[in-house]
Amino acid sequence: MRVRVVNETRGVDLATDAEVASSFGARLRGLLGRDDLPQGHGLVIQPCSSVHGVGMRFPIDVVFLTRDDRVALAMRLRRYGFSPLVRGAHLAIELPEGTIAATRTTRGDVVRVLPQSP
Repeated sequence: MRVRVVNETRGVDLATDAEVASSFGARLRGLLGRDDLPQGHGLVIQPCSSVHGVGMRFPIDVVFLTRDDRVALAMRLRRYGFSPLVRGAHLAIELPEGTIAATRTTRGDVVRVLPQSP
C-alpha cells in the first residue's frame, strides 16, 4: 500500500509516496538493501516503537507517532545506529535525511498517514 504523510501542524508533506510495512517480514526488512531513499519517499512501519540502522547504507530521519497521530519523537538515525524504545509509539515513519529539519517537524505535531491521491 502507498500513502502520503502530512504534518498537519506545519501544513507540509513529509512524504508524498510512502510504502507501508505492516507484515512481520516487511517490518524486519525495512529499508535494508536499498542504496538511498529519494526525497518525497518514506516507509511507514506499523506497529513500531523502535528502529535500527544495522546494515543500512545511508542515514535517515525517523518520526514516531502515538495512536492519536502526535509526534512522540523525531530524530536522525545514523547508519548502524539504534533509536530508543519510544513508549507510547504506535508507528514509525522513516524518511530521507534532512526531512525533519526542512519541515520543522517536532514533538507534539499532528502527523497523518493518508491514502495517496489518485
